[in-house]
Amino acid sequence: MKKIYLYLVLAITLIGGSVILVFALTGKSNHDLVRVNPAFREYVQAFTSGIVSTRTVIKVRLSQDFADTMSFGTPVPESYFKFKPSLKGKTYWSDSRTIEFQ
Repeated sequence: MKKIYLYLVLAITLIGGSVILVFALTGKSNHDLVRVNPAFREYVQAFTSGIVSTRTVIKVRLSQDFADTMSFGTPVPESYFKFKPSLKGKTYWSDSRTIEFQ
């Protein structure tokens, strides 16, 4: 009878410890999403978000026209994007409202 209680206590302890360990390891994530300031809604219509492939083009679609038609498809010298960790790539205007990082 005492062996049954000993095994029961041991099983409960192992299961409880495993559950606590799983919650402790999954609770912290390096991929936490960043909250976007709602004040940007007036200026930004849409943007690429979440976890994306390394080959994904990152786009920001503005609410109003911004770029001149002469700059479409040519690399932009200004730095509009900032990434952590840093990425190598080029920025282009795809149309008068959409800027892309490739």
